[in-house]
Amino acid sequence: MEPISHEANHTRTNSSEVIGEIPDLQTDPDTEEGTWTWHTEAFNPKRIASIQKMIQVGEDLTPEQHKQVHNLISEFADTFAATVKEVHLVDFKSFKLNVPPEAVFPIKVNQQPLTLPQCKFLYSRLNELTESGIIHRIAAEDVRAVGSTVLAQKAH
Repeated sequence: MEPISHEANHTRTNSSEVIGEIPDLQTDPDTEEGTWTWHTEAFNPKRIASIQKMIQVGEDLTPEQHKQVHNLISEFADTFAATVKEVHLVDFKSFKLNVPPEAVFPIKVNQQPLTLPQCKFLYSRLNELTESGIIHRIAAEDVRAVGSTVLAQKAH
């Protein structure tokens, strides 16, 4: 199946369609293939090294405390998700929203146009979340409420 590009018609509703091209989202461009193996090798030394590289440890710790933190990260490497694709849905927790059936929400989007870089960024994230099973596409007639998408650059 060919992904829908950012220039494509946005009215398609086939739930199996991909919204855009999914880029390689690894945080380290030098990372070798097979490092992100939480499902099969959570304690892969390369994966642990990548996780430790992603976690910032404060400079106010003593060398011994710094070593303890890294040892804890190594010990509990299976609890870290290095990418969204490693996040699993849980079946033991659910939320019930007590919204009255007669409640009316906006169903027309008053979206400001996105620039080409914003579209590429947004579609790559939507594809990542769709591929991971966190979100899924629905038919237009099933929409009950909408809101505009606002992309905000976070200060790091």
